[in-house]
Amino acid sequence: MKQELDKLITEAKELIVKLQLAAIEKEEETFDNEKFFIDNVVLAVARVVNDAPESYKDELVYFDKDGKFIYSIEKNGNIWFNYSSIWNVLENKNNWNYEQTQTFLNSQLEKHLKMKGCTPLENGIHIIDKLEKQLKNKV
Repeated sequence: MKQELDKLITEAKELIVKLQLAAIEKEEETFDNEKFFIDNVVLAVARVVNDAPESYKDELVYFDKDGKFIYSIEKNGNIWFNYSSIWNVLENKNNWNYEQTQTFLNSQLEKHLKMKGCTPLENGIHIIDKLEKQLKNKV
């Protein structure tokens, strides 16, 4: 009887260790949305692109340190995010739909950049390549 009890205790201890390791691995896999937002959006730099197309003349356009388009802000409050490097990453990492991604971005814009009443939108192509090339030519 004592042998069986000792065996059960040993198995229970092993199971606890396995569960703890699984919890640690799960924690490491968790995507930190807020850190991603800060690293990629808050730290982006506004640049003026002098020969930007007319539709961009009144917008603030933000790029990362390598000159990659991150987002732009229109006077009407729309904020266009780079689809592949911002919007799609959040959707895929969190299994979110469009509205969930938009809600998260809106909350982060208010929290970190004090931007209220803005509308985050995804920007697939929207002349991004042209703006990036123009910026690189100016640097």
